[in-house]
Amino acid sequence: MADNNEINITELMAEIVRLNAELEKAKERERDLEETRKAMLYMLEDMNESGKRLEISKKEWEETFDAISDPIFIHDNEFRIVKANRAYQEASGMPFKEIIGKPYHEVFPRMDNPHKTCLNAHELQEEQQEEVFLPSMDKIFKTRFYPIRDVNGKPLYSIHVLEDITERKQAEDMLCKQREELQIIIDSSPVMIFYKDNENRFIRVNKALSNAMALPKESLEGKSCFDIYPPLQAESYWKDDKEVIASGQAKKNIIEQFVAKEGMRWVQTDKIPYRDEKGNIIGLIGFAIDITVRKQAEENIKKLNSLLLSIREINKNLLRIKAEKELFVKICDTLVKLNFIKFVWIGLIEKGNFDIKPVAQAGFEEGFLSSLKIRWDDSEYGSGPSGTAIKTGKPVIVKDIENDPICKPWRNNVKKLGSMSGVAIPLKYDSDMIGVLSTYSDRKDAFGEEEIDFLKEVAVDIAVGVKSLRLENKLAQGLEETKKALNGTIQAISLMGEMRDPYTAGHEKRVAELSCAIAKEIGFTEDRIEGIRISGFLHDIGKIVVPAEILSKPTKLNEYEYGIIKTHPQVGYDVLKGLEFPWPVAQATLQHQERLNGSGYPAGLKGEEIIVEARILAVADVVEAMMNHRPYRPALGIDKAMEEITRNKGVLYDPRVVDACLKLFKENGFRFMEKT
Repeated sequence: MADNNEINITELMAEIVRLNAELEKAKERERDLEETRKAMLYMLEDMNESGKRLEISKKEWEETFDAISDPIFIHDNEFRIVKANRAYQEASGMPFKEIIGKPYHEVFPRMDNPHKTCLNAHELQEEQQEEVFLPSMDKIFKTRFYPIRDVNGKPLYSIHVLEDITERKQAEDMLCKQREELQIIIDSSPVMIFYKDNENRFIRVNKALSNAMALPKESLEGKSCFDIYPPLQAESYWKDDKEVIASGQAKKNIIEQFVAKEGMRWVQTDKIPYRDEKGNIIGLIGFAIDITVRKQAEENIKKLNSLLLSIREINKNLLRIKAEKELFVKICDTLVKLNFIKFVWIGLIEKGNFDIKPVAQAGFEEGFLSSLKIRWDDSEYGSGPSGTAIKTGKPVIVKDIENDPICKPWRNNVKKLGSMSGVAIPLKYDSDMIGVLSTYSDRKDAFGEEEIDFLKEVAVDIAVGVKSLRLENKLAQGLEETKKALNGTIQAISLMGEMRDPYTAGHEKRVAELSCAIAKEIGFTEDRIEGIRISGFLHDIGKIVVPAEILSKPTKLNEYEYGIIKTHPQVGYDVLKGLEFPWPVAQATLQHQERLNGSGYPAGLKGEEIIVEARILAVADVVEAMMNHRPYRPALGIDKAMEEITRNKGVLYDPRVVDACLKLFKENGFRFMEKT
C-alpha cells in the first residue's frame, strides 16, 4: 500500500512539475499574445494614420497632377486612358468622364502607328520621346513616355507627358528659314565669304569662293589653307589670320593673290575676328573681292605711264640733242629702263654695202655687238630679225629665241645674255630705210601688241629725228655759208663808208663790238645779239650821201653842214628797209641818234618810242666816238666818255644800258679788240 502511495506521490509531483511547466508556457504564450496584440493595435493605429497620410498624399498628388501646365495622361497595356490631368482635358476639349477608358489615339488622332513608341518604351524599359503634330489643335507637342512596371518588371502602365513646343518649333523653323535665306543671299553675293576657326580651318564658305577655286564647298569646309594652297601662299594667309585672331582687331584692304581655276587672281580681303556669346575669339570671317581686272588696269596704267614718260624723254632728247651718236645713246638708255626690255641696240645701214653698223647699245657688255656678224642681205647672217626687218620694212617678233630658227646664227651668243624673246623694228622715213631698232627681253613672249606699237612709235621718232638732224645739219651748213656771205657783204658795205671817211676807220666795227657786249650784259639772247652786231656795222651806212669834205672837215660844222649830217639815219633806213633781216636793223639804224628826252634826230622820239636796240647803239656810238680821234678834235678818252653817259643817264641815255656799259669798263675790264 505504501509503495503504491509513493508511486502516486511521485507521479503526482511529476504531474505538478509538468503542469507548472505548462503553466509557465501558457503564461509566456499569453505574454507573447499580449505583445502581439499590442503590436497589432499599434499596427492598426499606424495603418489608420498611414491611410490618413496616404489620403493626404493622394490629394496633394492629384492637385499637383492637375496643376501641371503640360498635358499628362496614363494608359494601361491596352492603351486605354486610366488617368489624365486637367491640362490634358483642356487640350483634348473633352470632359474627364469621356476620356477615361478611351484609347488615347482616339483622343488625339495621329496618322502613324500610335502604339509604336509605347511598345518601344515597354520593350526597351526606358524613357522614349517623339514630336507629334495635332491637327485638331494646330500645335506641335513633344511627348515623353515613361513605362510603369510591377515588381517582376512586367509593364502595367505608361505615363505620357506632352510639352507644347509649337512656338519653339515655329521659332526654329523661322530661324532655319532665315539661315537658308541668309545662305542664299551669301551664295548670291559676288564677294567671296568664308568663316575660319582658330586652327585655320574653313568652317563655312560661300558659292563665290567655291566657284572661284572650282572646288565644291564640301571639299573646302573642314580643310586648312595648307591643305588647299601652295605652302608659301598658305603661310601668307595664315600669318594674317593669326594676327587678326591674336590682336582681336580687324585687318582690312589686304591685297593678295590666290590660285583660282582661271589662274592667278588678285583679291582685296577684309578679315574680322569672330566672337562667341562670351566674347571669346573663336575664329574670323573674311570678305574677299576679286580685283584682278582693277589690278590689271592699274598695271596697264603703270605700263602706259612708263611708256608715255619714255616717249616724252625721247622726244625731249630729239629736240635737245644735235648729234646723232648722242641721240642714239640716250634713246637706248631710256628704253632699257622699261621692265620688259633687257637689252637694246640701234644699227644703221649705208649705201653700197649690206652691213648693219651698231651705233648705240644698252644692257650689253662693251664690244659684244662688234663680235657678231649682222647683215641685211640674203645670206644666213642677213636673214635674222634685224636683217629681215630692214629688207621687209616690217617688225620681226621672236617669241622664243631658243627655238626660233631665225635666230640660229647668233642663238648661243644671245642665250649667254639671258635673252628669251626679242623684236626688231625698221627705222624708216617715208621710203628711205635708215637702220633698225632691236630690243630683247629676259622673258619669253614679252612683246605684246602694246609693246610693239610703242616700239614702232619710238622707231618713227628715231627716223624722223635722224632725218631732222641731218636736214638741220645741212641747213646749218647752208646758214653758216649764208651768214659768212652776209657778214662779208655787211663788212664790205661798212668798208665802203670807211673808205670815204678814213679818219673814222673801224668805228662801225667797234660800235658793233661794244653794242654786243652791252646786249649780252643786259641778257639778250645770242640771236638778238647777232641782230645788234649787224646793226652796229650798218648804223652809219647813211653817211654815203654826206660829202667827204664834210665828213673830214677839221673844224666845227656850220648849221647847213650839220643838217646834212643829220640826214644819214633816214638815208640808212631807206637803204636797209628793203632788206629782209630777222632783226629790226633798219629801225635801229633810223633811231640810233634819238635821245630819251626827245632832243635827238631825225624824229625827236622820246623814251619807249625808241627801240632797245637803238638805245644800245646810241650809248656805244657816243662812247666809241669820245674815246677816239675825230678830224675836228683829239680823243677825249674813256674817263670823259664814262662821265658823259653817267651825267646824262636817264636824260639822254637808257639807265639800264648805261649801267651795263659802266660795269663792262669798270668791273669787267672791257677793251676794244679793234685798235682805237
